[in-house]
Amino acid sequence: MVIGVDEAGRGPLAGPVCAAAALLPVDIPGITDSKKITKEEERERLYEEIVAAPGVRWAAAVVDAQRIDEINILQATMEAMKMATNAVINPPKPKECIKEASVDRMGCYVICGANDEKGKAIEAADAADIADSYYALIDGNRVPKEMPCEAEPMVKGDGREYCIGAASLIAKVTRDRLMHAYDELYPEFNLKQHKGYPTAAHMSAVYKHGASPIHRRTFAPLKHMCFDEGGRVVEEEEEE
Repeated sequence: MVIGVDEAGRGPLAGPVCAAAALLPVDIPGITDSKKITKEEERERLYEEIVAAPGVRWAAAVVDAQRIDEINILQATMEAMKMATNAVINPPKPKECIKEASVDRMGCYVICGANDEKGKAIEAADAADIADSYYALIDGNRVPKEMPCEAEPMVKGDGREYCIGAASLIAKVTRDRLMHAYDELYPEFNLKQHKGYPTAAHMSAVYKHGASPIHRRTFAPLKHMCFDEGGRVVEEEEEE
């Protein structure tokens, strides 16, 4: 069984990086690289079709800004990919299965779901199989270490392989939903518009309001700034 794996949110200055894994045995028209689907409403529609599809098993890992600053964005992305893949192959117990990402949930975690062949939701724990039954296709040119199954990278795989495209959509929509919710917590940054990416308006807001708890302090230009305990900009270091 082939699992597609992809991520969303490596480049932003704020918010988590999300990675998704999808095992999707049915064809859903329109699934492709989420970056090629410009309308958010269309991504939302496809996401709902994917998670409701017969036989689907999916998971999305959320790795927060604090973890990104601790281990760097590359390692955080690899960690998220491994977490999501592992949740598809070795689903958590029913009571431990989280169904939806939320800004009320701190740290790093995984959401997941599974349906039977008729599209009826089943307890994820009932879907577990041995790792030898799986093979993961990962978008990009790297494979995370200690993956729970055999895996290979595929450059631009989100536009070449159906299952990676599905994972791309799950990761993107999961992260976008979180950024909309974070926008309500930190409206001064207009996160719902740029989703945390370093636009001119976003950087202007950082200089004016400082950094929020979801900003990645190790990303330039934030890493060259000094903040007080409340996140306000105190001074900016000169780049060498």
